[in-house]
Amino acid sequence: MMSEVLTPRQLEAVTYTGGPLLVIAGAGSGKTRVLTYRVAFLVKKGITSPRTVAAVTFTRKAAREMRERLRSLLPDCAEDLMIGTIHGICYWLLRSEADKLGYKLNGLSVYDQTDSLRLLREVIEREGLSERRWEPGFVWAHIQRAKDRLIGPESFVRIPGNIVEETIGRIYSLYQERLRQANAVDYADLIRLAVALLKGDRETLEYYRHIFDHVLVDEFQDLSNAQYELIKLLTEQHRHITCVGSPTQAIYGWRGADLRVMLKRFLQDFPETKVVELNQNFRSTKRILAAAQAVAASLTLRERNLWTSNEEGLPIALVSCMTDRDEALFVAQEARRLHEEEGIPYPEIAVLYRTRAQGRLMEQIFMHLGVPYTLVGEFRFFKRREIQDILAYLRLAHNAYDTVALERVVNRPPRGLGRATVEKIKGREPALTMYALSEAEHREDLKPQARQAISDFLQTLADLYTARETMALPELIDYILERTGYDAWLEKDPEVRARRQNIAALKALAARYEGADALADALGQFLADIATSREGDEVAAERGVILSTVHQAKGLEFEAVFVTGLEDGLFPHAKSMREQGSAEEERRLCYVAITRARKRLYLVYAQSRQIWGEVREYPPSRFLADIPPEVVERRTPNFKHAE
Repeated sequence: MMSEVLTPRQLEAVTYTGGPLLVIAGAGSGKTRVLTYRVAFLVKKGITSPRTVAAVTFTRKAAREMRERLRSLLPDCAEDLMIGTIHGICYWLLRSEADKLGYKLNGLSVYDQTDSLRLLREVIEREGLSERRWEPGFVWAHIQRAKDRLIGPESFVRIPGNIVEETIGRIYSLYQERLRQANAVDYADLIRLAVALLKGDRETLEYYRHIFDHVLVDEFQDLSNAQYELIKLLTEQHRHITCVGSPTQAIYGWRGADLRVMLKRFLQDFPETKVVELNQNFRSTKRILAAAQAVAASLTLRERNLWTSNEEGLPIALVSCMTDRDEALFVAQEARRLHEEEGIPYPEIAVLYRTRAQGRLMEQIFMHLGVPYTLVGEFRFFKRREIQDILAYLRLAHNAYDTVALERVVNRPPRGLGRATVEKIKGREPALTMYALSEAEHREDLKPQARQAISDFLQTLADLYTARETMALPELIDYILERTGYDAWLEKDPEVRARRQNIAALKALAARYEGADALADALGQFLADIATSREGDEVAAERGVILSTVHQAKGLEFEAVFVTGLEDGLFPHAKSMREQGSAEEERRLCYVAITRARKRLYLVYAQSRQIWGEVREYPPSRFLADIPPEVVERRTPNFKHAE
């Protein structure tokens, strides 16, 4: 019985069938449970089919957790459900309709930022432009912002005669053409092209409105305008839409998410919306919740009357340290004490900070003291050389037109096809292609050894293309290592052990895709998921204390949390303190950090901090002054510097 596991408000949200539904869910109020049970309710009651439900999550981890829960609620059809991030669902849609956008149906690739910058650099160089003036990262940022506003290259130039706009517009157009030649899209294209497809083809739009008969959206407050436009296109006719969000946890304004616009547009587009508020917190103690509520009290948009029946809990530790090094020493030693004396598992302890730069000193101190940790976000697993190489071979097995992948591995491991030879093969063409390699097999101006190496390489790729049809992904990775000679090449690497461990981790990740109906589809989805991942944080095993930015900890919870760097100028960040909207977002970010904690919370600041080699002094964060003194206990570190 659902009434036995859901509160009355949760049950109201789960069972509502009267049209659009907006669930305002406070931190720790069980929104994932509501979404999961709502999907099960819609399917079990026959209101919709499992094949016509789409649940849109903010992260792939959240999607996996939702599917895992639904396996127990809907054991016969959980695998039929469409559950994924909005970018993952758009990839599935574009892969199915690629030909309508001028792409090839088989093997659509998704380029990540590294691939995109490489392609842009080649375009800028071919155009004879100065890379110092037209730095690829600068150009890429302008193009991505345009795509996030659904602006294609044909509409990019708004002010004729503006040299910057016209030059970037020309680069944008050439960049898109290079992507098309490689049968690839970039991250921002996934949303932009999906919207363009649905707006431009009525028949296709109607088909996907039927396919997505019920759409449920998690973390609604963090949708960008482009993402909302896509959701609206799919649901504005049948009105079967459920959105779950928390105004107080809107922390992605810098990515284009606009909370006010989202709420206003949604209620205008769906005026009949039923609003259900979940205001019971099941996660945190009363003291922790009181601190969070106090920090959020001045926000113009927030959940109100959030309460909990949990215990009062221990006082929140408000810790003042002399320096940032003292701060890191205190946190590491206290984390070890929590583990050894109170039995809290290390992965149930999180250290949160405002900027990634703060994580470096934390990591150094944790390493020095021998306290196990997992550094989230900085692991950059998918940027490692061996991982990039194996992924490039997988990409070529998936899409033979992928020019960036081809240029990466044409001489990895070394096969006598160095830079000069590759440039000779390319000739006047902007990129190395399979066609150019095939032609080069018979070119008399190349040395016999080079022609033989080209022939062997092409045969290797042909074998990989065949193998992908019958092999599961982990098996295919093993085949790549053996067939290309990559494994033997690794033997000569002084870091061979670490590189093989990384490849083993990649295989473990690939094994999650073994249940797919079609192996080729599994390969494409695996590669697309990696291209849209966030710095490989899903690969790192959680073996120790979690070191993470607050943004990366969103949606997670821990037994004990240290919120560090709570100083004006750092948290809130100096850049945000001058603008009302940004200042509010910093306050929401602090609220998110505090509400990650279940039972133990430490709010830590340093009186002086070294930034860019310069020692600076900052006052304690203004957020600390908002917290009721009766819920905190002031502490000063007591540790041995000799450690």
